[in-house]
Amino acid sequence: MDGLNRAWAASGRPTAGMRIGIKSGEAIAGNVGSHDRLKYTVVGDVANTAARLEGFAGVEHNFEAEPVRVLISAETKELIGDGQFDVEYIGAHPLKGKQALVEIYKLRVSGQMEAER
Repeated sequence: MDGLNRAWAASGRPTAGMRIGIKSGEAIAGNVGSHDRLKYTVVGDVANTAARLEGFAGVEHNFEAEPVRVLISAETKELIGDGQFDVEYIGAHPLKGKQALVEIYKLRVSGQMEAER
């Protein structure tokens, strides 16, 4: 996203931002539909929660400074462990369609991307 935005800005085009939500767990993935209209999709609570994380508006984010915002669930945070990624705890928040609060973490991708360059 950084490289794309630099190229677009240099040519006078508007830049873009991206939001990503990640929830780890079991889901069903496959083709759904008929032969005339077949679509690959993922279904289940994991997919729904990931979509809600992606759209979560309760986190301030500067897309000009960091064009990608990644929110992850507590299950994903547990799987990636400590120290490998820069993660900030956002808190437990209600998400649409969920009865229980969901613990949300923000993955800071800009620091990781800088280290890889």
